[in-house]
Amino acid sequence: MKKIILVLSLLLLFFNYSTSFAQSETAFKRNNFIINGGFGVGFGYSYQNYTVNNFYSYGNDYSLDFRVHYSVAGIFPVTAEYAISNKFGLGVAYQHGSYVNSYSNKSTNNNFGIFGAFHFARREKIELYTRLIVGYSQLSYTEGEDESQGYDATDSYVPNTNNSFTFKPTGGYAKPSFGMRLYFTKHLGMFADFGIGVYSYNTSQVETDKGTYDINKRFHYVLFNGELTAGLAVKF
Repeated sequence: MKKIILVLSLLLLFFNYSTSFAQSETAFKRNNFIINGGFGVGFGYSYQNYTVNNFYSYGNDYSLDFRVHYSVAGIFPVTAEYAISNKFGLGVAYQHGSYVNSYSNKSTNNNFGIFGAFHFARREKIELYTRLIVGYSQLSYTEGEDESQGYDATDSYVPNTNNSFTFKPTGGYAKPSFGMRLYFTKHLGMFADFGIGVYSYNTSQVETDKGTYDINKRFHYVLFNGELTAGLAVKF
């Protein structure tokens, strides 16, 4: 009986030690604070929708301008996350994106968000996670000289200009993503993340080299973007 009790005691001690060791060695655990920073690329579709004055519509004063383009982007994300448990984290995110679409129009956006993350498959040096970022976004979208021809200043849309004109709408975005972190040391590692960004913007003004003007209808711009990023992860 004493031998059985001794064996059971040793097994229980070993189990407690193994559990404690495994928990202490996981790459993500409660009270960790992790900063990610890096760069990446985005590929997707965008569409814009607004009303313009059209001198070539033969009697119709206005026509609907609806365009769909391919978009390619360079993106630069930074996130800060706090582990509220061994599996869940909360954080804040910032991302700058620089886009070119199939009409050769250029745009940039600045995104500010918060997120929740679920961490799984945690090991000593590696972890996998999924998260959802939601937040506020600012867009600067520029169209070129050729597209500004034929617009009428008297109708408060875009005055005739020899230069480009710019929309600066604001809106919201959401981005679910899946990623991994691999640590080289206790505090330094790298991350890779793939997400789908959905952005929606509106504005009722346009900026030109002659000033800022109200437009007849709200300019609406939507972007769907697959985003692949990678970079450094620092854990405290």
